[in-house]
Amino acid sequence: MIRAVVWKEVREQGLIAILLAALILFVLWRGEYSNRLGAQDDQDTEHRVLILHFEKLMTLVRDIVLLFGPDGRVVDGNRAAIAAYGYSSDDFRRLGIGDLFPPEELARLDAMWDRFDTSGDFLEALCRRKDGSTFPVEMNGQSIPVNDKVYRQCLVRDVSRRKALESEMARLSQPIGDRPR
Repeated sequence: MIRAVVWKEVREQGLIAILLAALILFVLWRGEYSNRLGAQDDQDTEHRVLILHFEKLMTLVRDIVLLFGPDGRVVDGNRAAIAAYGYSSDDFRRLGIGDLFPPEELARLDAMWDRFDTSGDFLEALCRRKDGSTFPVEMNGQSIPVNDKVYRQCLVRDVSRRKALESEMARLSQPIGDRPR
């Protein structure tokens, strides 16, 4: 009889200990879960801030910024690109790389991409507007591999004004009798 009472008490105490241990584990798990949720919220907030930062940067930058997909189609372009090339924003995103460069420049583009990826140099090229006119640019770019596909980011600076000033300086530096009019 004493044995049965003792055994009953041990079982009750054991059950209480198990319930207490389960409660402690639940509280610890809940705290860890809350910490992870907080960290996830922080990461989500930081991710949203980075996206907004990039969007603001793209609207503020005066240079042309282009992103081409693996098929050579325009994925994105900033306001400066849309203004420089003369297309509406909807039409701009339907263009291919061949629409933005004259044929003689297209042949050089593959070699340019290889140089961009290895040297980071700015190279001179010509771009073509919607109306067919061309303008001189300095370009730099970088390949962006994503999921076995290669996208191309291109930074383009219109140097028309600088080229015109250089031509004028060259003209003015010639002797007066030799100057073209």
